Amino acid sequence: MTEHLHDCDVAIIGAGPVGLFAVFEFGMLGMSAHVVDTLEISGGQCTALYPEKPIYDIPGFPRIAAAELIEQLRAQAAPFEPVYHLGQQVARLERIGAKGRHEHPKPDFKPSRITIRTSSGSYSMRPGARPR
Repeated sequence: MTEHLHDCDVAIIGAGPVGLFAVFEFGMLGMSAHVVDTLEISGGQCTALYPEKPIYDIPGFPRIAAAELIEQLRAQAAPFEPVYHLGQQVARLERIGAKGRHEHPKPDFKPSRITIRTSSGSYSMRPGARPR
């Protein structure tokens, strides 16, 4: 299924820790964000694979569980009202209206910026596995 995105300043590909923090970063600049991820829930591998795992390299936290980190990042992003497109994969990026290309009167997706925030490319869970 193809979903058409409109009215956002930035598209963030990847809803893991870095993607969630990007929502905050862009929000502080007054930019609205849509976030796309292949998983059915935000948080990336921290949510899907190891929510109980302690993480020791987050500034300001000598130790934090992966699930707690994601919870804090979601709370930090929430005031900026990101739109999440979970369980979806970005298959390609196409420049619309570029010189020498066909002009489309109404593009399906027209953010002013796209940022890819993913650690493992196209990540998907094993068949039958469920996020915790």
